[in-house]
Amino acid sequence: MRKTWMIIGIITLFFIFGQSLIPGHLSAEQSGFFTQRFQAILTLFGIQMELSLLSVLVRKTAHAVEFFILGLSWAFYIVSTPLKRKITFLVFLGIISATLDETLQFFVPGRHASFWDVLLDVSFYGLGGWLAFLWISKSDKKKGSPREPLR
Repeated sequence: MRKTWMIIGIITLFFIFGQSLIPGHLSAEQSGFFTQRFQAILTLFGIQMELSLLSVLVRKTAHAVEFFILGLSWAFYIVSTPLKRKITFLVFLGIISATLDETLQFFVPGRHASFWDVLLDVSFYGLGGWLAFLWISKSDKKKGSPREPLR
């Protein structure tokens, strides 16, 4: 299972970086497609939302989900490694991944880097990692596993 989590983490990271390398106008078209679909769904429920606000929500939600999955997958992978400072390493990976993601966008035409996006990314990465550690801790307690405590 360890290798599976590593592969999921790598694929997620490549997906995140790949999305960041898409030029601004194409990225806007891509998120516009989803924004229009969500607006149609909201309209069915009688909810009206300005398209520009909904577009921001769609883009930020995509960031959050991508980094949540990344944090979850790296946490499940790292727990099964012999590393001594698992949590420190996990946090380091999250900060580096989010910072590199935004740095890539800085060099792509029509895109820009945002400190707030780094904070959003790291927050949801941390949430994914934290939930994975909770799951692992509860699972270990049920099994009576002698795993080394997480640090």
